[in-house]
Amino acid sequence: MLLDPRFLDGFAIDSRGQERTWFVNRRMTELYCTISVVQAFKVFVDEGGVGRLVLLEGDADRDYAARVRAEAEDCSNIEIIRGFVDQKKLIEQLNRAHFAISVPKTDQFSSSILEAAACGAIPVLRNLESYERIKGVSIILNDSLDFESSLISMFKETSALPYSDVEALSADARSFVSDKFSHTDFLESYADHIDEIA
Repeated sequence: MLLDPRFLDGFAIDSRGQERTWFVNRRMTELYCTISVVQAFKVFVDEGGVGRLVLLEGDADRDYAARVRAEAEDCSNIEIIRGFVDQKKLIEQLNRAHFAISVPKTDQFSSSILEAAACGAIPVLRNLESYERIKGVSIILNDSLDFESSLISMFKETSALPYSDVEALSADARSFVSDKFSHTDFLESYADHIDEIA
């Protein structure tokens, strides 16, 4: 899997403010547990937590997306981006996010995680085998808690991280993706191999 270089090129750390922002860079479907994320975030806010949750509707299941919107409508800290967004707007959103949440029930490794990390958004992942390659630069949900409790705990813990730690984790995630999934590096390496064969 390779990363579109526009995500690395579009990175701008200074677009992140002090207010913690969590971004769900997965479409709204039952598989990606969007309602559970919203419910946990609302508990976090009700208990005094501060921050923003941004949801990407994308190619959503319409009925499920309507349920997500209904669940989120009474929380002004939740923003829903309706429909699809172009790559430029997606990069702008990721550049504002401190964390990118991907907590499906089951999944294959997704380019959406790489895109977020390339923009400096720290991946927040469920403990799935398919995510093994990127766990070292991610925040992994606590398996010892039930799912909703692990999400609430994650919101509390990530909101409490010192900003210097967030910056360091962000830089680590970005470096990891740049080093391991660079489209440009792959093309250069491929060209070198072709030259050797020729």
